[in-house]
Amino acid sequence: MLGEVGIDRAARIPFMPPSPPPYVEDDGKRELSPFTIPQSHQMAIFEAQLELAVDLKRNVSVHSVKSQQATGELLARMKTKHGSAWNAISIDLHSCGFSAQSWLEIEKKHANVYLSLSTVINSRSPAHRDLIAACAPHRILAESDYHAIRYLPQQTWDMVRTIAEVKKWRIEDEWTYTDQDTNVEQWGVVKRLEENWKRFQIADHIPVKRKRDRRQLELDTDESDSEF
Repeated sequence: MLGEVGIDRAARIPFMPPSPPPYVEDDGKRELSPFTIPQSHQMAIFEAQLELAVDLKRNVSVHSVKSQQATGELLARMKTKHGSAWNAISIDLHSCGFSAQSWLEIEKKHANVYLSLSTVINSRSPAHRDLIAACAPHRILAESDYHAIRYLPQQTWDMVRTIAEVKKWRIEDEWTYTDQDTNVEQWGVVKRLEENWKRFQIADHIPVKRKRDRRQLELDTDESDSEF
């Protein structure tokens, strides 16, 4: 995968860089400077990275903070420019902080875009539950977005439980699935998220078909019935 990469209008440049992985010397108290990176510069770098991802057919984890419109516009440009090659990769809006309405617009236009949520970031706002409710069942993922590996399982599980609660999906207490269990409505939250992740990994998505409005359908019917 590529990522995470993206746009952040809230970020400020720290006076000191973070320690290298595994970040054992980083106490999270780095002093931030008053300087930010212009969005135009961030966008140029981000777009170049997405171009590379399409060329190499790599899925992407996207970071977008206070940049809903700019991110949506860039995704639209990439779809227009690359067509089927764009749908050959998956895009994850990670720890997505979009409004439910903004997400629905993206979901409707892009078959290859998923959202993932984390407790440490998204639970800061109660709006994340509206986002979970709005998201199509096959487009949602869970993550930890946590830097310390010992906390990853619990952080991820906390979000899995939240998704289950909002979506009213049962939480499995044992794993009894077989290859014949294809009735999605009977799946619990873990099985659903597992299948979503597998689909994300595979990519090669079927393009979203635009629905014609009722007036256009009437015009098309009139034209087909006309005698020449």
